[in-house]
Amino acid sequence: MDEPAYTESFIRAHTTPQVFQRGLDYYRQHAVMSLKRRGDELLAEVEGSQYEPYRVRIKFDGDLVESAFCDCPYDWGGWCKHIVAVLLAALREPKDVQEHPTLNALLEGLDPEQFPALMTYLVRRHPGLVEDVESWFALHRTGEGDGASGVSVNPEPIRRQVHSLIHSLDHMRRSEAYWHVGEVVDGVRRVLGDISAFVGQGDGKNALVLLEALTDEYIKEWTWLDDSDGYPHGFFHDLEQAWTEALLDADLTPGEREHWAGQIDQWQDELSEYGLEDVFWSAQGALEEEWDDNLGDAALIDARLNILARKKEYDAFLRLSEAAGQYGRYTLMLAQLGRFQEAAEAGRQHFATAAEALALTLALYQQGAAKQALDVAEHGLKLSRDYEKAELAEWLRDRAARMGKPELALRAALIVVRLIPTVHAYVRAQELAGDRWPRYAAGILKQLRQKNWISAPQFGIDIFLHEGLIDDAIIAVRENFAGHALVRQVVAAAVEARPEWVIATAREQAERIIGDGWSQHYESAVDWLRKVRDAYRASGREGEWQAYHAELQDKHRRKYKLMPMLTRL
Repeated sequence: MDEPAYTESFIRAHTTPQVFQRGLDYYRQHAVMSLKRRGDELLAEVEGSQYEPYRVRIKFDGDLVESAFCDCPYDWGGWCKHIVAVLLAALREPKDVQEHPTLNALLEGLDPEQFPALMTYLVRRHPGLVEDVESWFALHRTGEGDGASGVSVNPEPIRRQVHSLIHSLDHMRRSEAYWHVGEVVDGVRRVLGDISAFVGQGDGKNALVLLEALTDEYIKEWTWLDDSDGYPHGFFHDLEQAWTEALLDADLTPGEREHWAGQIDQWQDELSEYGLEDVFWSAQGALEEEWDDNLGDAALIDARLNILARKKEYDAFLRLSEAAGQYGRYTLMLAQLGRFQEAAEAGRQHFATAAEALALTLALYQQGAAKQALDVAEHGLKLSRDYEKAELAEWLRDRAARMGKPELALRAALIVVRLIPTVHAYVRAQELAGDRWPRYAAGILKQLRQKNWISAPQFGIDIFLHEGLIDDAIIAVRENFAGHALVRQVVAAAVEARPEWVIATAREQAERIIGDGWSQHYESAVDWLRKVRDAYRASGREGEWQAYHAELQDKHRRKYKLMPMLTRL
């Protein structure tokens, strides 16, 4: 596998600092297994807390991460630690990713006589697949309907598949089913994606008939799913977009418009009873407007652009996106068409955020327009919203260095270390600065000392420890919310330099665990006591350690689980 286009900053932006650190630990512990790349998907298994490993699937659009899925129960915002670990493994060890053939490549060598046998084998192993097969035929068998109406598909298999997906959890306890709701909704979302493929291909009316079956069944049945995390009702956003595009694409008569308006109004009335207002707002707008370049709301413009892209009506796409001020989509289309210089100039003229610049930068670079990509990235560093610049700056730092632009690489590196001051970012900036590094380092360390790192104290502390600045690390631990792992890291580094602080800190941690009777954490308490012992000995106070050790044994002699651990210290 080639070096991925995403960066660590990109991964950090999709999760929390705590989860990123856990994912990094999983990667370092070699918990990621069987990294495979099949076409545009990266597949892996990650050892976790359960007997069976968790399965991770990363979908790419070119070199860019399009979506990420893990079958673990994590659902508290952003990517889980298993996804983080897999992306880090592919980023840092791309040679470990095994290339495997895609499904299409596997099927290419199949004889026509073998295909029925393969399908029978798969359905026997996975009986639920028969519903998918039936839906496939509903989506691909045309020419059997009423040619006068333009409809040539049978919607009933779609209805049955949606019903089957939603009720696939009926045999589970409610607490167990909760963890599988996302899989069910994603299954319905995949069916919706297959239907949406009709849009822009001259099959708008077929798409509407199939959408009606999916929507009607989902609205009837979705309340069977646990919606406490908002996943089931969040699907209505996807549904609205699909309806909007299908209605705009279909060549509807006035009578057909009236029919669909009535049906959508009925569904909206039903959803309003659950507090879901205006679910079909843009779809209703699509029924009221003719297909032209008059500017409507943003959702309608997006839908129109999606249809034009599918129809490959690129000139119309460019006119509409430019007129609507959607310069992100405008420039990306120019890049897709190979009009690299136009795309770069439009981006420099119109972009307002570093995120827009990053998207175009990556698109240009993927297509071989490295010079234009570098120009757009450099411009992006001047734009507002600092928090969006880290990933762009990280990309520019590494590419500019390779392309013989050391000053630009250094400028980007200093931005990275200012926004996300990891040890890696710090060392990369040092390498690029060369003899000038002491001047830059002084400014970076001053910033770290003044920064409030409550949300991510790891950043500053890692650099302080890298530089041997134990006192600064201790202050950072005291003044910020640092978890046990971070305190333990500083304690381990400070044993010889600041034994008094280590003794006081480690004793407090150990005595709290033992005093509260947390027997399941006695191993952790004893580990803290080892730091106490090492600090006493580092300061030449073996006698004080022996006295404290004896006092602990006498005080807690009735704690039978703890005593053997204390004796072995």
